[in-house]
Amino acid sequence: MRCVSTASARADASLSATPRGTPNPARKHYALRLVEGRPTRPPLIVKNRPRELVFNLGHGIFGGRIREVALEMVMALEVAYLLGGGRTGEDLYDRVLELLTES
Repeated sequence: MRCVSTASARADASLSATPRGTPNPARKHYALRLVEGRPTRPPLIVKNRPRELVFNLGHGIFGGRIREVALEMVMALEVAYLLGGGRTGEDLYDRVLELLTES
């Protein structure tokens, strides 16, 4: 895996009530790391130690380049996945839309 870029970012979205042990980026600083990974690896990995969002540009959704809309959608899907426990589909839908409008 080849690192393409690293940046610092702040996640201001309020993501409360995540299941124990899952990343909770509520008002935390996460580094952004863009890597050229294998196409079979996930497009995004959220890490707590160190806190970083690792985007795999080798995944087919990115086509080997930085596509802002793809980064946003992958992030929204990951948030929906992490918050999925015990919430209704409507709750997740509304929360993801809120996150996308705040950016």
